[in-house]
Amino acid sequence: MKKFTFCQRIRLSALMLVFSAGWLNAAEQPVKVEPVQQIMQSYYAVGRLLAKDSINGIAEQMQKIVTAASVALKAERTNGKDEKAHSAKIKSIQAAAKGFVSRDIKTSRESFKALSHAVSSYVKACGYSSPAYSFYCPMAGQTWLQSVEQVANPFFGLEMLKCGKMTGRVKEGKYVEKSNEATAEHGH
Repeated sequence: MKKFTFCQRIRLSALMLVFSAGWLNAAEQPVKVEPVQQIMQSYYAVGRLLAKDSINGIAEQMQKIVTAASVALKAERTNGKDEKAHSAKIKSIQAAAKGFVSRDIKTSRESFKALSHAVSSYVKACGYSSPAYSFYCPMAGQTWLQSVEQVANPFFGLEMLKCGKMTGRVKEGKYVEKSNEATAEHGH
C-alpha cells in the first residue's frame, strides 16, 4: 500500500469532499478546482495584476482564496488528519487574504507581501503539484511565487518589471532552493 504525505492526504481528502458533495455531475455543475490549486491560481492572478499595475479583480481573487482555504481546513477536520503545522499555514494564507486591502496599487502591493509570505511558506513546506518559481526582489526585500520562469515583479510593476532573481522552484512536487548566491545578485 502506498504511503501518502500529509499534503497528499489533504488533496485526496479535498477530492473526496468534492465527490461526496455531488460535484461530479458535469452536466449540472461546473468542474470544481482542488482547494490548494484554487489558492495558487488566485495568488498567481493577483501577482500578474500587480505586475501590470492593476488592482481590478483582486477582491474577487481574495474571496476565492478565503473560500478555498476554508474547504481545505474543513477537509482536514472531516478526515481527522489535522496536523497543526499544515493547518497553521493554510490559516495564515486565509488570514492574509481576509486582511488584503486593495483600495489602490500601493496598499495592494503592501498586502501582497503578507500573502506572498504565507503562500511561499506553504509551498516550501508542502510542495505543490504544478510548476512554481520563487523570485526575490532586493529593492522590495520580498520573495514571491510565479507559475512561469520569466520574472514579472508585482511589487514594482511596470516601473521595475524585471527586478528579481529566481531563488527556487517546485520540482517533482517539492520546493527546491537555488544556491544562496541567487539572492546576492541584483539585476533588472
